[in-house]
Order: sequence, then structure tokens, then C-alpha cells
Amino acid sequence: MNRLFSFLVLFFLLALAQAAFAQNTAVVFKNEGCGHCNMYLEGLRAFLKENGFSVDEKNFINDASARQEWLLLHQEKNIPVELQGHLVTAINGNFILEGHVPLRIVKEVFEKYPARNFPDIVLYQDRMAEEPDIDNYAVMAGGKIRVCGIKQGPIECAGLKGENFLGQGFLPLVVLGGGLLAGIHPCTIGVLLFFLAFLFTIRKNRAQAFKIGAGYIAGIFLAYFLIGLGLLQVFSFGTPHFAARFSGALVVILGLFNILRFFRPEIKGFGLPAGAKKHIAVLAEKASIPSAFLLGIIVGVCSFGCTAGIYFSIIGLLMTNQAMGMAYLLLYNLMFVLPLAVILLVATNRAVVEKIGEKNFSRSKYLTLAAGIAMVALGVALLFVM
Repeated sequence: MNRLFSFLVLFFLLALAQAAFAQNTAVVFKNEGCGHCNMYLEGLRAFLKENGFSVDEKNFINDASARQEWLLLHQEKNIPVELQGHLVTAINGNFILEGHVPLRIVKEVFEKYPARNFPDIVLYQDRMAEEPDIDNYAVMAGGKIRVCGIKQGPIECAGLKGENFLGQGFLPLVVLGGGLLAGIHPCTIGVLLFFLAFLFTIRKNRAQAFKIGAGYIAGIFLAYFLIGLGLLQVFSFGTPHFAARFSGALVVILGLFNILRFFRPEIKGFGLPAGAKKHIAVLAEKASIPSAFLLGIIVGVCSFGCTAGIYFSIIGLLMTNQAMGMAYLLLYNLMFVLPLAVILLVATNRAVVEKIGEKNFSRSKYLTLAAGIAMVALGVALLFVM
């Protein structure tokens, strides 16, 4: 099982390069001979760039490849001819503007979806006129076409709900709590205690142990952060809410497994491979900051199975708020290593390290139960609230 997790982690890291450069995009299909279109695009282009979008403009009248792309977009989204405008803007592939949709209406959709996880929705208004002269516009969502009054919001008119409150108000608290919960897991703390005890065994003083331990924690942080980036990229291949629900189902299963382990201690959980400590000792014996940093990366990857369930639940939540995904991912991993940093600060000698280790492992059974319950709760939220 640990080899499986290691393989998955490596796969996620391979997707890292693409994930690091992922961004919100908008593609505009225009006719350069349309002077009024260029006037409209000035405002739309500025608005999109202010919201962090890259804008790619294509002339689908004179460019055959752009015209083919324009045709495929309408076929894939099943947009009928009566909703096809002379100017088309595809925002993140799902939010389609046909014609000159008033910018105020576009902004309302952005406000309802701050994470930019737009549903499949088409707004149509093809008259080349200013908003005061426009009476209505059309919305297509869920295969249904509705005509909306110009003062009516598009989300309300289409019968959509916008993004869930959990992705806005409660997500920071969940990220903070999830990071701390994962950070106090016996598996991650146990490895640090083993490492510190080893440093004292080879007669490293407190200052040396602190520096080397800090390098180790930095390696752990980097490994988990890169894994999170890879997970975000993998889950981004589907729709955000499907990815959140998929994560929810997986987390519920892993949470129930942890709860089962509380009542059946003989069932082994995820952790470091059996021979890992021998290799840890080999690297630790070098007792340098670079070797400790490398050791932290290796241990982070190998021990990912210990806290994978909590991480999956957090990643599932981040998929519902991708605009802040990177910041929340950073926050989660800072909270994840915080308990390790606290232990490093208070571990002034070998006796303290051994005492912390005794308390940690004597309570590991209850920490496993707490982690299982928290995972099930987060999984259910992802399944039924998102």
C-alpha cells in the first residue's frame, strides 16, 4: 500500500510543472472589422485582466484554424444558432459570452463565483447598443434557455445558486484545522522525534540539533506542498464540484478505516516502509542541513499515506475555491509543520524528546480516532454540501 502511495505521489509531482503555470484564461473570437466590437472589448479586456485572466484574441473571420475552434466550441456546448453572436468570449471554457453582454451582468456572475469555477452557462445579447437601450438578454444553463430582463441577475434568472458558502466563509477555518490535525498525527511527529533522538545519540548539541531539525522540517514542508500542487492539477481535469465529491467519497472511506483501526488495533495503517528508519539513520548520520533537508523530502513523500485522507479532503475543498487555492495550500502546509516546529523549539535535550515521544505514542490510538472522525465529517461535507 505504501508503494502505491509513493507511486501516486511521483505521478502528482510529474504534473507539478503544468500546475505551477495554470491560470484563468479567456479566449475571444472576434471580427477585426467590427469597430463597435473593439470598443466593447476594451472594457471587457480590462475587466478580465484585472481579475487575473490571460486574454487570447482570435480573428475567426480570416483565420481558418480560429474559425474551426469557434465551430467546435459551439458544437461541444450545444449552443443553438439563435444564441450565437458575432463576438464570442469563452471564459475558463465554461462561461460563454455571445455578443455584447453588458459588463455589469458579466460582473454579477464573477461575484457569484469568486473561485472562478463557473458552471456551463451562456449569456447572449447581440445588439450593438449601450445598456440603457437594451431591454433583455438570454441565458442558457442546464440545456434550458431563458429570456431575462436587463435588471434581472443572470444566476437568479438561470435558477443557479452560485458557489457554496463553505468555499468562502468557512474554508480558512477548515484549512487551519485540517493542517493542525494532520500535523499532530503520530506518524509525522514520530519521525521527527526519532530524528532528534538520533542527533542527541551522536552527541549533537542543542544549536546543531535545532539547525539540522529546521532543515528537516523545511524538507517536509516542501514535499507536502509539491504533493498538494500535484493533487490540485490532477483533480483539475474534471469539474471542480465533481472533484470535490470524488475527494469526499475517498476521504469518508479512509476516515472509516481509521475509526476501524481504533477498535481493531491489530489492523495496520499507512506509514513509513518497514526499512525506512535504517535509511533515515544513514542520512541523519551525515548531520548536515542539506542532508536533513533531503531527508525531510524523502520522509515527506514516503509518509504521505499517514495523512493522505486529510490532505485529500482539503484539496477537494480547494477545488471549490481555486482563486485562493495556492494561498490556502500554503496555509495548510504551514499549519501542518507548526507542531513539528513547536516540538523542535521545546526539545532542549534527549530526555524531553523521549518524554514527548512517550506521550505522543501513548495517545496515538485516540489521535487516530480523532483523525478518522474529522475525515468522515469533512468527507460528508464534500459529498452533500458542495
